[in-house]
Amino acid sequence: RSNRDSTAYLYIKMKYFLQENNFPTPKFKVVNSIMDAVNFAKRIGYPAILKVANLSEGRMMGLVQSDSDIETYFYEQDISQSVIMEEFILGREVSTIVYHNFGKPLVFPVVYKPKTDYLINGQSIRARVYVSPHKEIKLLEKTIQQMALRLSSAIDNECLLGLDIVIRNNTIYILEFNSRITETLRMCMVLTNVNV
Repeated sequence: RSNRDSTAYLYIKMKYFLQENNFPTPKFKVVNSIMDAVNFAKRIGYPAILKVANLSEGRMMGLVQSDSDIETYFYEQDISQSVIMEEFILGREVSTIVYHNFGKPLVFPVVYKPKTDYLINGQSIRARVYVSPHKEIKLLEKTIQQMALRLSSAIDNECLLGLDIVIRNNTIYILEFNSRITETLRMCMVLTNVNV
């Protein structure tokens, strides 16, 4: 199995883990054809996200708003592998990290991502600040941190776990989690003066 296949497998496994363990996450499905995607869109509605399962950081991600957008995505991307389709949650994106320091978990403050827009040409614009100006996020910070601890425990994390989250109408959705060192970790270290 290639690294890309392994990455796709782990990403899909992660999505199922969230769903099966009652962690709130956008509705999703692995789709293998245009018709499969169109049928799933009828269940979740538009807009929706299509993402080639073996790529990260928004590459080959598409926001679709119609059946014809799905068709265009499949043809333009020359899709020959599994695609994750999920409902698009329009909300405020945040991240947090659980770091195990000598066996004791430390949950970092929630980092606010004011803009993660994927443009039609596939490039992303990311302008981030450390502390959110929004009361909604501040009110939910403890809940997010508790959820991060619960997830860290559920997967037996013993090192580093990052969570990407979106909040809409005071509801928290986990987009994904991973153990990669990311820009979020750097922002969390700046906020707390804790070096990992």
